[in-house]
Amino acid sequence: MTRLSRRHTLLAGLTLAAGAACAPKPVLADPAEPVPPIQVRIEAVQRRHNAKIGVYAVDLSSGRSITYLDGESFAMCSTFKGYASARVLQMSEHGELTLDQEVFVDPGAIVANSPRTAPRAGGDMTLGELCQAALQVSDNTAGNLLLQIIGGLCGR
Repeated sequence: MTRLSRRHTLLAGLTLAAGAACAPKPVLADPAEPVPPIQVRIEAVQRRHNAKIGVYAVDLSSGRSITYLDGESFAMCSTFKGYASARVLQMSEHGELTLDQEVFVDPGAIVANSPRTAPRAGGDMTLGELCQAALQVSDNTAGNLLLQIIGGLCGR
């Protein structure tokens, strides 16, 4: 059995939700069998892929929307790297840190797709270099280090 990555599971869930939100009402072979609500369908996908899916979809024509776990935080694959980098830059502007501040790159913290941080494992990188690595090549370890610097996904 092939395991799907978080990105593929997220895309599958978003595709399911968007399709359900925008698709015309299905014609049922047996009108006595109702179409399961979108929440039931999303829960089935979550169970099938052992994943957590959050959805917020809007049909721009009708204004109808569908939400599921919309009050929870999700990293949303690599998009968090831009927000984490922006927070580091904001903190730098406010004098809370400097972009030349060095951060130790722990060899044990290196994860897949870390083309800039992996060669520097065991040494230091500046916050500026970590932001650059996260934004330019989507370096995962750089993204994780930035999250630690800003205090997590909520930037606390």
